[in-house]
Amino acid sequence: MADNFNNINRDNMMNEANLSCTRICREDHSSNHMQLEKCLIANPQHCCTVILEYKTCLVPPIMEHSDVKHTAYVEAVIEKVCPGIVLICGVIQKKIKYTAISQCGREYPDFEKYDDVSFQCSVDADEANEDDLYKITGCDVVSSFGEVVNKGSHQGTCKKVFWKYKQKDIIKIAIRRCSVNGKYTP
Repeated sequence: MADNFNNINRDNMMNEANLSCTRICREDHSSNHMQLEKCLIANPQHCCTVILEYKTCLVPPIMEHSDVKHTAYVEAVIEKVCPGIVLICGVIQKKIKYTAISQCGREYPDFEKYDDVSFQCSVDADEANEDDLYKITGCDVVSSFGEVVNKGSHQGTCKKVFWKYKQKDIIKIAIRRCSVNGKYTP
């Protein structure tokens, strides 16, 4: 009967250890006694990946066989922390550089066109509660590529031009909890 009592106490201690984020640091087999010690709360980093596909209207149009150079910059903020999920919203700012042709047929090398595209994503974070604070620890464009589409002829000249630039960007955002019940953690 004493053995059953010790086993029940041991099981209760194990359950308490799991619930209160403590760990068993030493077990004394001679007295069937366990010592529990507080451990650090796990603070994993969570990530989401966003794939954006969109078209940018090129006015003035790009000349056929012209090189297109584009750069991207991403900004993101945490919009809302809900139980088990963190909502993120952001914008990708693109700069497209190409050789443009005006209505009268004049060429403009290194013409710059700017485009902003907004996005949203959600991150599953089982430990998230509404009163927790999260921070973005990383936000970057992992891959970006594009192609010119919508081929046509220029009205003033017989040159072939493209009117749209189709792009695909892959963005990765990492977050980490920075507080637990209002107390900041490292």
